[in-house]
Amino acid sequence: MHIPRKHYCQKHLEEIQGITGVSDWFEFLDREDRMTFLMQRAEPIIMNNSPALTWDYFEMLVGSNWYGIWPNPTDQEMWLCKQIAELNLEWADTGSCFTPNSETAVGIKGRFRRLFALSEPRQAQDSPPSNS
Repeated sequence: MHIPRKHYCQKHLEEIQGITGVSDWFEFLDREDRMTFLMQRAEPIIMNNSPALTWDYFEMLVGSNWYGIWPNPTDQEMWLCKQIAELNLEWADTGSCFTPNSETAVGIKGRFRRLFALSEPRQAQDSPPSNS
């Protein structure tokens, strides 16, 4: 995939490459499992941890494409991004970033793992679950 240089900031691209370990971002965007790949490496914010791909990146990277380096997200990627944003908000609201081993935090991480299972490419042709 090619993204015109005027659509993104090189420093942002380098930041995302650094925290994801993806050296060729534009080739990576052509992968069917790109969302799964990132979700596998993502973690919730935990205070006093080193920089990592945290759940809060998904909204800026995929949801709003704030970084300008995730063009044409699929419906499934947008749905997953929304769910991750909700989990991230709950993580912060419950103080789980300070108590990552609490019962509440463990439950939130479990829900993220279930989302991860939905992100796998073999289910990409399926619709996200309904809200009913």
